[in-house]
Amino acid sequence: METWIGTNRRALGLGFTLPLILGAVGWLCIVWAPREIPWRWVGLGFGWFLLLFAGLLCGGLLWMLTIPRVAYRDGRVFFYLQLGPPIAVPLEAIEIFLVGQRKTRHGTVACVIVRLRDRCKEWHERNVSSALATWREGYVTIDGAWCEPVRPELLKRLNRRLRELQREHEAGAP
Repeated sequence: METWIGTNRRALGLGFTLPLILGAVGWLCIVWAPREIPWRWVGLGFGWFLLLFAGLLCGGLLWMLTIPRVAYRDGRVFFYLQLGPPIAVPLEAIEIFLVGQRKTRHGTVACVIVRLRDRCKEWHERNVSSALATWREGYVTIDGAWCEPVRPELLKRLNRRLRELQREHEAGAP
């Protein structure tokens, strides 16, 4: 699998704050559990619970770091914009990658806009997580807050790779 647009590692990295705090509190509960027997078991149990919960949260965040927003494999572009399996779009349905902006309550955020070809109407509408993207009328707008930084180099690289692969597929077609 070739990653085209990665996830926002900074945002996910910030997400480790709460699990690390919970883990530290859990560790303190274990280390400083009272000496009296009934309360000692409560302190140890609560501490281990917090450590386990923090570990699960950290594991989930680490797993999320490995999932791209957009990837390519075997003639398909995979959009990871929802819970569950990615949306696999044929390479020939993708026309171009553009940069855009979206207003949020915190200001404006850069977005990656994927324009789909007009002739591929079956791909023009999909349900995706509204926190990550919108997919309407042949445009997929990926929120820049949840992907790698949207820079001109990213768009150049995406469009160059798209054209290379489309030429390869056209040359290989009978």
